[in-house]
Amino acid sequence: MRDRKRIHCKKCGQAYSKIAWSLLPIVESVGATEVRAIVRGWPDGTSVEVRRCRRCRESIPAMVTSAPVASGGAGAGVARKSRLQLVR
Repeated sequence: MRDRKRIHCKKCGQAYSKIAWSLLPIVESVGATEVRAIVRGWPDGTSVEVRRCRRCRESIPAMVTSAPVASGGAGAGVARKSRLQLVR
């Protein structure tokens, strides 16, 4: 059984922590507006990032949810990546 807290390459099985996955090279990033054009009910602030597996070079997609930072103080209103999910 695979660890659900890790992101796995479907081709070679290499497992990445969410932090390790975020450090892989980005192949493509598809914003929420683009996805919403073809997927009904796509959640606001959720995009899809595709990164390259370090072992076999296969593309690994994951949903990335951005959450706004609380107002006031440094970085107010700036979105930050807060959650990754494997796209199945």
